[in-house]
Amino acid sequence: MKCRSFAFLVLLTAVLTAGACGGSSGSGSGGGASCQLSPGTYAVHYTVQGEAGPACTAPADTTVTVTASDGGSALDAGSSCATSTSGCTATIVCATDAGGVAVDTHTTLTTSPTGATGTEDTQVSQGGTTLDCSLSYTWTKQ
Repeated sequence: MKCRSFAFLVLLTAVLTAGACGGSSGSGSGGGASCQLSPGTYAVHYTVQGEAGPACTAPADTTVTVTASDGGSALDAGSSCATSTSGCTATIVCATDAGGVAVDTHTTLTTSPTGATGTEDTQVSQGGTTLDCSLSYTWTKQ
């Protein structure tokens, strides 16, 4: 789970700095610039949600630096994922199956110039056994 969450951090950085959560620029409820993270350093904190087993652990707190040149172009989470946006909220749903191990992830994130909040729910299934892990996260500008 930890590797998946770190990969998600990288994807989230690209999505948030691209302003992909809205179709217009400027301020207002339509997204655009009002959704983009402003340049700076953000503290990232994960919390395990609900009753989770030992396989579900939150990654350690970390910091991410966003620069004005981070850019990006669109919400692209890869070929095994579907994405959608509404205002400043993006949803990413991914499903992979390799070697009899199925991984389904549902991520929702809401952004603003001062940070982001969201959830990541992951199910890993193999041979009739399923592990569930739900995390919430916050990005707070320092």
